[in-house]
Amino acid sequence: MTPSNTHGAMSAYYQFPDLTGMPGLPPPNPNLPEKAWSDPNASATEPMTYDVWNESDTSPAVRKLVVPPEQRFANLPGEPPVFPPYAPAATTAVGSIPNGFSSNQIAPLLSMRAEADALAALIPGTAVIDPYDPAVNSFEHVVYPPGELRRTWVLKYPSGLEAFVGTLLAAENAKGVGFPGSWDAGSGGLVWVPGAAPTGAVAPGPAVPFPLLLPTGAKLVAVSVGAGLSTVEVQLSEPVPASTGGGLTAAQDQRLARIESMLDALLAADRVPIPPG
Repeated sequence: MTPSNTHGAMSAYYQFPDLTGMPGLPPPNPNLPEKAWSDPNASATEPMTYDVWNESDTSPAVRKLVVPPEQRFANLPGEPPVFPPYAPAATTAVGSIPNGFSSNQIAPLLSMRAEADALAALIPGTAVIDPYDPAVNSFEHVVYPPGELRRTWVLKYPSGLEAFVGTLLAAENAKGVGFPGSWDAGSGGLVWVPGAAPTGAVAPGPAVPFPLLLPTGAKLVAVSVGAGLSTVEVQLSEPVPASTGGGLTAAQDQRLARIESMLDALLAADRVPIPPG
């Protein structure tokens, strides 16, 4: 049987779709190379191995590509991400004494206890307190409306410094919600250090190639590359060894002939009369 060859775009054999131009992709990571595909079943902890073209147009073949878990998502260059402005939710909480805290003054100081605990964990030994809790400050405290779950949480660091969690959240989001950066604790308290503004670029260098999913037994026999496109010729089946006829190989023919000879001998023996005893 003669092998069957097919011609077509390399993309016809991609294991995963090309996500270029698709909405909803994660923002580009400038520390990772360009990657226009994503494996929905990729492990978050273990590397994955794929079959890819060896990028040779003279001796095309499939090679193995190992993709680490941090590269499991698509990573495409695009416009710089937009970070929405930060504004604490309004509140109707007020101070307990006349001419005390107004609602507008209280709102920037409010935070959830979970947010306070997460920041406190960054400096061991930090306590979370609420200086305007009625149980702590009976003279001047904050009166909260029903449904207001935030409080005027304060971090009290081992250094003795204190900071409202709401103020820290405002610092973290000063350049927009989600703007990159990190907390520095070197001064005895938490200080937000903004990172570099994302540009929408990815790491320089070649893109991560697309995995190929070829039919069983198929192999690449020719690849032509031009104008950024790849046309591939795929051999869909391996050649069948030459035979003497009937679809059998020479060795199979010889074995069949021996079997037929043995059967003929057995049949001939059956036809020999058995002398009376």
